[in-house]
Amino acid sequence: MGEAPASPIGAFGHDPSGDEADGPTGASRPACEPLASVVVERPGKFEEFRWVGDKRTRVVYDVDNLTDASIIEELMEAGTYASFGPDTLAEARNRGYRPYKGDGVG
Repeated sequence: MGEAPASPIGAFGHDPSGDEADGPTGASRPACEPLASVVVERPGKFEEFRWVGDKRTRVVYDVDNLTDASIIEELMEAGTYASFGPDTLAEARNRGYRPYKGDGVG
C-alpha cells in the first residue's frame, strides 16, 4: 500500500506557507484599518501611577487605557482620587474598588 502525497493545506483549511490570498471559502479578505484611540495623559499628581480610584464610587480607572479624559479631569477637580501601592489592579480590588467598564459605571 502506498502513502498519499502530503497536502499543502493545513489542518484548519489554510495554507501554512502564507501564500493563500483568499480564505478557505474563496472569499476575499477585507482590509483591516488601524483603530484610532485617544490617549489620556496621566494627571500631574499621578505621573507614576497607572491605576487611579474614585473614593465616591469605589471605581478604579486604568489611566493608560482610558479614552475619556473628562473622567479623570472631573475626578481631579473633585479631589476624591486615590492611588494604590503597589500600583496594580489587584491592590485596588483588595481595597474594595471595582474596575471601570467603559460604560460610565464600575
